[in-house]
Amino acid sequence: MTMTVPATTFSSTRNVKSDPRGTGPGVPGELTSSVTVWDVLSLPVLRRAQIEVLAAHENLDRVIRWVHVAESPRAGKLLSGGELLLTTGIGLGPDDATLRDQIDQFARAGAAALLVELGMCWDELPEVVRRECEKHNLPLLVTHRELRFITVTEEIHARILNEQFARISAMRDVSESFWALMFNGAPPEQLVVHASRQLGCPVVLEDLSHRVVYYAEGHELPSELLAGWERKSRFWAVDNRHQGLIAEPIQVQDPEDPQVTWEFIDIQAQGSHWGRLYYRGVTDNPAGGAHVLRHAAMALAIERLGSGTPNSWNGLIDRVSLNRLISNRFTTVDGERIVLEAAGFPTRGRQLLAMDIRFHGQQIEAEQVRRVLESAAPRSFALASTSPEHPDRVSCAWTLTPDADLRARCQQLAERLKGLAPRISVVFSSELTGPVDLSSALHQVKQADFLATTRGVHLFTVSRDRIDGLMHSLRGDVRVQAFADSTLEPLILHDDRHGTDLLPTLEAILRFPASRSAAADALHLSRTALYSRIATIERLLRVDLSDGGSQFTLALAVRARA
Repeated sequence: MTMTVPATTFSSTRNVKSDPRGTGPGVPGELTSSVTVWDVLSLPVLRRAQIEVLAAHENLDRVIRWVHVAESPRAGKLLSGGELLLTTGIGLGPDDATLRDQIDQFARAGAAALLVELGMCWDELPEVVRRECEKHNLPLLVTHRELRFITVTEEIHARILNEQFARISAMRDVSESFWALMFNGAPPEQLVVHASRQLGCPVVLEDLSHRVVYYAEGHELPSELLAGWERKSRFWAVDNRHQGLIAEPIQVQDPEDPQVTWEFIDIQAQGSHWGRLYYRGVTDNPAGGAHVLRHAAMALAIERLGSGTPNSWNGLIDRVSLNRLISNRFTTVDGERIVLEAAGFPTRGRQLLAMDIRFHGQQIEAEQVRRVLESAAPRSFALASTSPEHPDRVSCAWTLTPDADLRARCQQLAERLKGLAPRISVVFSSELTGPVDLSSALHQVKQADFLATTRGVHLFTVSRDRIDGLMHSLRGDVRVQAFADSTLEPLILHDDRHGTDLLPTLEAILRFPASRSAAADALHLSRTALYSRIATIERLLRVDLSDGGSQFTLALAVRARA
């Protein structure tokens, strides 16, 4: 079978099975190439010479590393693999046996293809040459017009060398960018995001328990990227256990989709091992995926060595997971579950609690709070992160088994917290059925203003009040807006004109209708000052704040305006 090559067929029909830039060596001095036999067929000089493919059509995706003229009986012994061999046939041998031996040497040496110019030595190609090339799966090309070997060599070598120069330049850029990040003390999440941008692929950082520490999803949905993560990660770990620590990136197939490849490397230094870094797919970066992954792993290892808590990723996992919950960075409930579970926080068939723990003027490490939470109930898991606005407050999410007695566990938690600070308020929301409820409840407990007025640990439950959802849905109704503004207008005008805080005072009074002391503490006022403000509010609104009906009306107006 022969294949004549039309002049316009080689721009879109390449079928490259692998990407040498994504998986090839990362040593700057080693010459690599992505120029294939397909690329060579599209060269104008070869099309003018009427190029034709006679054998091994299925191997036209072979990479050409160099071009070599084979006009000597010793040519096969001088090859090192990946060469496009150019010949007129003069030096290949006078008989069939010699020709068979020569082609056998070319194939065993790893030649990329054999190109024969007809007309000088052979007017017709000897059949033995075609048969032997087919036998060894060596692509055989012939030209029917005169071909200048020097022109072919120059064009192909120029392409290969230009690629090499671009690759070396790209490798330098990657190295310099990671060194700059390390020099400036970039946090792990910034290093992961930078690696993803350099690769143009999703990147996942995991710890030694196969929990996802951080990820940069690129154009992927996080739920698809991380689906079944622990199972896949453990499979890869077991499958490559014989290799020990992975110091050079290796490529693996996704067990759920063999068409998808991942490449990963261990993060290690000075005898410590912190986890693994993965990227999914094939990169277009000329530096190569292995080079980018090596530098990213090195930067993460250096970050760990300089970290105040080098042996734990818990702080980053908790901070990022809680931030994503509070910011509602999810498109589906299942997606939220998948991402949380990949980070080691199970939600299916579990009881969930949102908590805000306040230490009233004393800063406590979030890691301490996490340990207390997880020790207060068996098989429980927690996320704990210090609030950036309030260093004495820790936001928490707690997942417990479905049979856990929540009241008993919260009391046990209070006992375990006693030694951390003189006054502690624990504001929590229970009866959560999933991650969406958890996101909402985290907002709710952060906004609650319960205070501990005496020493010890004080527990406050924030219930999910349906009226909040109703008022939220009606907030855009002009009738509700008119009701809220007309009811509260005297206070709003007074505050604007005199710089007072009567409206916040009313909100505090309505939060603590049965305790003027609690309202005064929330406002940081003396009881005398609070009673003075109450008198002014009652005069302006013409109401009695001790009357239940007035409290109800004002509470509706405040919620509608919030």
